[in-house]
Amino acid sequence: LHLAESAYDAKRIEEARTLANESVDHAAAALEMDSKSGLAHTWYGQAIQTRAKAVDGQMQQARVCSATAYHWETAAALAPTDPLPPHLLGSFSFAISQLPNGTTMLLRRLSPGLKPYRVEDALAYFLKSEELMGPSPLQFSVTNRSLIGQAYLALDQPEKAIGYLSSAADASWMPQDRMDETARAARSAASQALASLREKDVGERQHVGERQHVGERQHV
Repeated sequence: LHLAESAYDAKRIEEARTLANESVDHAAAALEMDSKSGLAHTWYGQAIQTRAKAVDGQMQQARVCSATAYHWETAAALAPTDPLPPHLLGSFSFAISQLPNGTTMLLRRLSPGLKPYRVEDALAYFLKSEELMGPSPLQFSVTNRSLIGQAYLALDQPEKAIGYLSSAADASWMPQDRMDETARAARSAASQALASLREKDVGERQHVGERQHVGERQHV
């Protein structure tokens, strides 16, 4: 699966297609062997998304959304102590929640049964994943904290976002050999979000100062 994703990111399309198809075959075999395996459901949900992206294109990516969510939700139920399924569900539902209404309606027509995921749903998944993580950072720890911060910002709760964004932007606690491209992108997104918050804070202070100055002049 990871080899297929790496090949796709590197634009080695034929290799990505071959590996993506193989990944789905292996994941399907794992599910057939043990349909109660949370790991198998997690793997299969990821594999069908990767194959849709590498082999079939955007329309098929949309069509497998409902199946992807189903397998990750099943994984979360079967393996309630695994932080990966809620992280994947959080990432998925946050992306869905940020789509324009028209796109969301089209997506739900293409993928019947897809839930109307909200930012609140995404945040709950991310926080659950964070709760389940042990003391040692995981591959997706930086991404999870960055997305928690972004979800709080989307809910207009910057005071709750800052701590998570700061942790993701710093990421000194994360071993560098675990900082993959996704984690680096998440760290960058957290840094940009913090910079925007600082600019907004400076702008608001200047605005308040100007209003106070005008008020003092009028009083004089």
